[in-house]
Amino acid sequence: MPNNNSDRNGLIGCAIGTAVISLLANGHTLSKENIIYELERLKGASSDLQVKSISKAAADILRKGEQ
Repeated sequence: MPNNNSDRNGLIGCAIGTAVISLLANGHTLSKENIIYELERLKGASSDLQVKSISKAAADILRKGEQ
């Protein structure tokens, strides 16, 4: 049975996938910066605290790769 960390990691992957699909559907170029921007936009557009948390975590993971 998956643990909470595994579930959260899966949701983070889904959030990144959602951002990618949204960017492609709107004709935007795929880049790390655009994906982070879209994740932040999704976070700001939601009133659900879990969506905000997962979107922030996904953006933070992508930002770590920029160092």
